[in-house]
Amino acid sequence: ESLDLPIYETLFPDYTIRGVRSCKDVINYTKAFNKISNRNATAYGLIDRDFRTVEELNCLRNENIYSLEVAEVENLFLIECFIRALIAYKNESCDIEKIKIKLIKKLDQDKEQQVSNYVSSRINYHFKESHVRKGNTKEEISKYFDSFKDEINIEQWYSERLDKINKIIDNEDYEKAIMIYNNKGLHGIV
Repeated sequence: ESLDLPIYETLFPDYTIRGVRSCKDVINYTKAFNKISNRNATAYGLIDRDFRTVEELNCLRNENIYSLEVAEVENLFLIECFIRALIAYKNESCDIEKIKIKLIKKLDQDKEQQVSNYVSSRINYHFKESHVRKGNTKEEISKYFDSFKDEINIEQWYSERLDKINKIIDNEDYEKAIMIYNNKGLHGIV
């Protein structure tokens, strides 16, 4: 029911597109397919950027899994050249600057949620990619677990993301806003 499939079929007509339920499924299916020996094709995964860090995206790229340069596929409709092409195609007028202002204002309103969702995603990624070293005594287990937990720095991650979003808002950086702003309903602003 998402927009992903029809958009990707339009953007990539020379590829066979298969939709799956979630980004996690895309990642797992792509990795699994590409591990099959004697296959005649290569799978490429295309996921929403969501709240992934550059490091996460680089690791995924090594597995043939890519993301767009916007937070979610729906944000493609917010790229300025797309809006201009749509306006020209429909022979209508539209105040693009007004759209940009509305989006930045909405990001400012949703800032707390966006930052919190980002930090939650970072924590989940840490749990998925890291592990507690094997301890041979209760004390070692406790020590390794504490070390594992200490790598999660909620205050720092929160502060860094908040600073990044505030900078985007202060600079009215529309392109960066649609790159990091996760909200499937944003295209309604247009």
